[in-house]
Amino acid sequence: MIRTLLALHSVGRGSSLFRNILPWLIALTAIVLVGAVIVYYLRKSLHDDQPGATQGFTLNDLRQLHASGKLSDKEFEKARTAMIESVNPLRSENDVDNVKAKPGNDENSPQNVK
Repeated sequence: MIRTLLALHSVGRGSSLFRNILPWLIALTAIVLVGAVIVYYLRKSLHDDQPGATQGFTLNDLRQLHASGKLSDKEFEKARTAMIESVNPLRSENDVDNVKAKPGNDENSPQNVK
């Protein structure tokens, strides 16, 4: 297409056609480039605004849901077991049962820090 325009321009017959089309081609190219930059920054800002999407529940969150009555004992145990297994899938079932479900019974609680 550009070769055709340049050929028409060099011949002389199409010089008026080339002069009429060239500004519109430049404008169209500029609009496409500006649009691409806008889309890039919109996608980037939308992606950065969702930090909670990568964060999940913690054991403390499950304990709070269980304490408030939103989770039954069976649901709590199932979720706790699944969460512990997802962190370390090589742990045996006995190791999961040895983890206490009581609040404040983790390694970093003030009771267990020596």
